[in-house]
Amino acid sequence: MKRSLGETGLRLVLTLYPRPFQDRFSSEVEALYRDLRAHDPRSARRMVFGVLRNLPGTHLDHRRIADRRHTTYRSSVRRQEAHMLDFLQRDLFYSARRLTRSPITTLLAAATLALGIGGTTAIFSVINGVLFNPLSAPSPQHLVHVFEQAPDRSELPLSYDSFRDYQQQTRSLEGLAVVRSQSVTVNDGKVAPERIRGQFVSASFFAVLGETPFMGRSIAAGEDVPGGERTAVLSHGFWQRRFGGDPAVLGQVVKFNNEDHVIVGVMGSEFQFPIDTTEAWLSLHTYPRALDRNHRTFLTLGRLADGVSLSQAQEELAMIADGLAEAYPDNYQDITASAAQFTETLTGSRTRELFGILLMAVTMVLLIGAANVANLQLAQATGRFREMAIRTAVGAERGRLLSQLLIESLLLALVGGVLGIAVAFGGVSLLTTYGPGRFGRLYAVDPDPRVLIFALAVSLLTGILFGLMPARRAARVNLIEGLQEGGRGNGPGQKGQRLRAGLVIAQVALAVMLVISAGLLMRSFVNLHQVDVGFDKAQLLTLQFRIPANKYETDEQVINFFDDILERVAAVPGVEGVASALGMPFTGDEPRIRVLDGGVDPGEGVEVPTIRANVVSQNYFEHMKIPMLAGRGFSSGDNASGAPVAVISEQAAITVWPDTTDFIGRTFAMRGDDTLFRVVGVVGDIYNRGLRDDVDPMVYFSYRQDAQRFATIAARVNGDPHAFDDPIRQAIWEIDSEQPLWEIMTQDERIAQWTGTDRFMASLLGIFALVALTLAAIGIGGVLAHSVSMRRRELGIRLSLGASQARILKMILGHGLSLVSTGVVIGFFGALALSQTLASWLFGVAAFDATIFLAAPVLLIVVALLSAMGPAWRAAWLDPVHTLRDE
Repeated sequence: MKRSLGETGLRLVLTLYPRPFQDRFSSEVEALYRDLRAHDPRSARRMVFGVLRNLPGTHLDHRRIADRRHTTYRSSVRRQEAHMLDFLQRDLFYSARRLTRSPITTLLAAATLALGIGGTTAIFSVINGVLFNPLSAPSPQHLVHVFEQAPDRSELPLSYDSFRDYQQQTRSLEGLAVVRSQSVTVNDGKVAPERIRGQFVSASFFAVLGETPFMGRSIAAGEDVPGGERTAVLSHGFWQRRFGGDPAVLGQVVKFNNEDHVIVGVMGSEFQFPIDTTEAWLSLHTYPRALDRNHRTFLTLGRLADGVSLSQAQEELAMIADGLAEAYPDNYQDITASAAQFTETLTGSRTRELFGILLMAVTMVLLIGAANVANLQLAQATGRFREMAIRTAVGAERGRLLSQLLIESLLLALVGGVLGIAVAFGGVSLLTTYGPGRFGRLYAVDPDPRVLIFALAVSLLTGILFGLMPARRAARVNLIEGLQEGGRGNGPGQKGQRLRAGLVIAQVALAVMLVISAGLLMRSFVNLHQVDVGFDKAQLLTLQFRIPANKYETDEQVINFFDDILERVAAVPGVEGVASALGMPFTGDEPRIRVLDGGVDPGEGVEVPTIRANVVSQNYFEHMKIPMLAGRGFSSGDNASGAPVAVISEQAAITVWPDTTDFIGRTFAMRGDDTLFRVVGVVGDIYNRGLRDDVDPMVYFSYRQDAQRFATIAARVNGDPHAFDDPIRQAIWEIDSEQPLWEIMTQDERIAQWTGTDRFMASLLGIFALVALTLAAIGIGGVLAHSVSMRRRELGIRLSLGASQARILKMILGHGLSLVSTGVVIGFFGALALSQTLASWLFGVAAFDATIFLAAPVLLIVVALLSAMGPAWRAAWLDPVHTLRDE
C-alpha cells in the first residue's frame, strides 16, 4: 500500500525520537495518524506538527530518566563498595584482635613462616642478581662472548692479533673488545705499594659494555696499542679507598707494575665487571706477551648490531676464522670461531643447576612451615567450631565465615612476610659474605623492588595455601553438631584429623627428602677433604708476588732476587723450609704445553700430549714433600749454563711414553720451541686444581733455567701459619721495600677456595634439613597433642575400665609412628628421584647410598618418637575421674 506524503513525514519525525520511545509508541502513533486522515485530514496534519513540536521535550524527559537510573545505579555500587570495605575493615580488626590474644602462638607461626619466606626470598635475591641480572650493562642480551674453538669443540680465548683481525672484519658486531684479568702492583709514592686486581682492556671495552665513567673519561683509541700512552681507569671503591675520593686524582701519574700510568677516569659505584672484583683497568698494550698471536689469553666481548641475530654473527665469525686459517696455517690449524650470549657464559649451566636445587630445597622448607601453620590453624578452627555454629545460627553466610577466616590467615602470612624480609636481608648478607666467589655478581646481590614484590607474592600465596583448608573446614559447619560438641568443648570429633594427619605426612616426606639430600652432599664434601692431594698441605703458608720487568731487567737479576727471598724467608725463626714455584697447587697459574717425544713433531692428524708446566726452585719437592719415585730433583748446577733438564710426574710420563717404564734420560721438547729437555727425575702425582678430576700430568722446570717474574712461595712453619704473615713480609721487604705481596693464605685455605661451592651447597642444604627436622618434629608433636586433647573422654573411659598406662602410651606413640612411617616411605621414593638431580654434585658417594638412605629415615623416626613422647606421656597419666567429670 502506497504511503501518503504526510505519513512519510511522520515516519521521518519519529526516527528522531529516542529509541525507547520509538520501540514503544511508533506503531500506535502511525495507526492513529491513518485513522485521523481517513476521517479528519486536517486533524491528521495538526498531529504531525504536534509530534514535531514535542520532539525536544521527549528527549529531555528521557535524559532525566536515564540520569536518575544512572545515579541510582552508582549510588547502589557505592553502597556495595562501602559495605564491602566496612566488612573488610571489621574482619581486619577482628583478625588482629584474635592474633594478639594469643601472642606466643602468633609469634611461633609468624616465625615459622618468616624462616620459609625469608629463606626463599634470600635465595631468589641471589638468583635475581646472579642469573637474571648478571650484568649491570645496558641491553645485556645483545652482548656476546666471542671465542675460537679447537677440533674437540673446547673454547679457546683469542690472542691480541686475532682480536684485531676479527674487529676489522666483522660487520655483525657493532663493537669488539678484549679484557685480561691479572693482579697488578700499584705504587703512587704516597702509600705503601700493594697488589690489586686489575684488567688490561682495549679502548673499546667500556663502549661495548655501554658504560661511561663517573668522572673523567675511558681509555681512548690509540692508548691500547703498542707505543700508545699508558692510561688507567679506577673503580669507584678503589678511588675511595686508595685516594680518599679526591677529584684531583685525574691526571695524576701512578705506577702500575712499576710503569707510569695516567689516571684518566673513575667508574661509578654501581659498575663492576662480573669477572673478578676489578679495581683498575689498564691500557691493553702493557699486558705481557700481548702481541704474541699464539698467546690466546683474552676474553673477547662483542655487541650485536641492530637486526643481527646470534646465529648470523656465528656464521660470520666462522667465515673470518676460515680466512685466518688460510693466512696463518701454523696458528689456526683446525680452528674455527663462534659466539654465545655473554650472560650464559657468566652464569653457566652449573651455576643455574646449583641455584635451581637450592631454590627447590628452600621451597620445601617453606611448604613444611606452611603445613605447620595450617595444622595450627586447623587446631584453632576446631576450638572455634562452636563460635562458627553460633554465627551461622544468627544468619552469617558461609562465604562471610570463609572470607573472615582467610583474612586471618593472610594477615598472619603478611606478618610472617615482613619478618621474612628481615630474614632475607640477613640471609643475603650471609650468602654474599660466605658464599663462594665464583658466582659472577654474587658480591653485588642486594634485595631490590622485584625481590620485595616476590616476597609479598610468596607471603600472599603462603597465606592462601595454609589458610584455605582450615577456613573451608571451619566454615563448613553443622549447626546441631557444632552446638552440641562445642558445648563439651571438644570440637568436631575426628572430622579434621585426616587433614591434619595428611599435613604431617607431607611434612615428614619433605623432611626425609631434604635430610637425605643434605646427607649425600655432606658425605661428598667430607670425601673431597679426605682426598690425598699428593703433597703435605699442613702448616704451609703461601703468598704471591710479581717482579717488575723494568726493575729487574735480566734473568740473572730475577734469579738472584729469588735466591735472596728464599734465603731470607728460611732464616725467619719457626720457618722449617721454603720453596718457590710459578704456580703452587690450587693457584691455577700453571700453563698447558704440548710435549713432543724426542723433539719430533709427528705432524698433522697425530694427537700430541698436553700437560701442565711449572717452574720451581731446586728444593721444591723436598719442602712440599712430593715423593721422588725415580732419579733426582733439581740442583744448583741446573742453571742457564747447564743442559736443559726437567722433572716429570708419573702420570705425565705415562701420558708421553705409554710403552715404557724407563723414563729417566728421555728427551722432549715443547711444540713451537726447539729446546730439548732431558728427564732427570720422576715424582708422584698431585692434585693441582680441582679435586673432582683426575690428577694433572705435570712437568717441572728449574727456575734457574727459566726465570719467571710471577711466582708463589710456600713456607712450611712450626705453629700457626698466619702468625708468620708479618715476619715473612718484613723479610721480603728487607730485600725490596717496594715489592707488594698478596693472597697470603695457607694451602688449606687455597684448597678451600676450590671446594667452596661444595661447602656452600652442603652447608645450605644441611641448614635447610635441620630446619625441616625441627618443623616436622613440632608438627608431629602438635598433631598428637591435639589428638590427645580431642580424645580425653575416650582416654578417660579406657583408663577407668582398666587400661594400663603402658597401653595408652603405646597407642598414642603407635598413632604418631604410623603417620611418620607413611611420610618416610613417600619421602624415601621422593629422595630417590631427587638424588638423580644431585648426582653430578656428588664425589665418592653414589646417588643411592644405602647408609644415608637408611640413616635419614631412622633419624626422622627417632625425632618423631621424641616429639611424640610428651603428648603420649600426658595421655598415659590422665586422671580418669577428673577427665570424665570435666567432660
